Amino acid sequence: MQKYYLSISEFSRMTGIPRKTLIYYDKIGLVKPALIQENGYRRYTAQQANTVSVIQGLRLLNMPLEEIRRYLDERTPASSLELFKRQATQIQEQIDRLEQIHAMLECRIRTTMLGINLNERGVMLLHQKAAPIVKSKAIEGYGHYSITDKWDDVFQQLTQYGVAWGAPVGMIIPLNSFLARRFDGITCYYYIECPDCAQTFEQRPAGLYAIIRDYANYGEAKPIYGRLLDFITEQHMRPCSDAYEHYLLDEVCCRDPKQYLVQIAVRVEPELN
Repeated sequence: MQKYYLSISEFSRMTGIPRKTLIYYDKIGLVKPALIQENGYRRYTAQQANTVSVIQGLRLLNMPLEEIRRYLDERTPASSLELFKRQATQIQEQIDRLEQIHAMLECRIRTTMLGINLNERGVMLLHQKAAPIVKSKAIEGYGHYSITDKWDDVFQQLTQYGVAWGAPVGMIIPLNSFLARRFDGITCYYYIECPDCAQTFEQRPAGLYAIIRDYANYGEAKPIYGRLLDFITEQHMRPCSDAYEHYLLDEVCCRDPKQYLVQIAVRVEPELN
């Protein structure tokens, strides 16, 4: 079968690799032209594009040129298979990580848009779907916003479940503390909602929620809790879940703490006569 050769410019257009890069690959022995004419012109075959495409893929995975050259010099079907499997695993790990980051950013988009589009502050009744959550161990005897090792507990669970950090971290005030107006929480928990995480063992239950949204810096939400409980009482309803607090707008998107927007939600039901 007659061989057809491509000029370096034609091969560059075919592969998308700059001419200067092909010359450099030739100099370091990575991709040698199939033919060098007497006038010094480099000629390539279309089949060499297959090798070049693999090189480009490995470079995108940050594999050093020297390591690629060594592989090409010593390649066998068995070593090629091992390399391809190893790199495919690395790609899948990157895909998984990117999917986690994408989910985190989508969560941030939802909460930030909700905060930006807030028409008025106040209390509302809204039906909420159940939501998986990652929940810390109980924080005993600390103030509501104390920094404790329970943060590590949440983040270790995020790592275990393959969830990217960055979603808003909230607080849970137990129902008995909420009813007793102990809004600083003798016992409380950190939590993060994980809509795409099916492995968690905790759920924020579905149902009708009384939800209040207002501006408050960290540690300054106690009066907002009081207003929420007053509203529930005035509506002849009663709380029937823990109180879930998280910030729609926080330090991630606001420089001024006065712009921090907190949401507190408690599941409610009509009072029994």
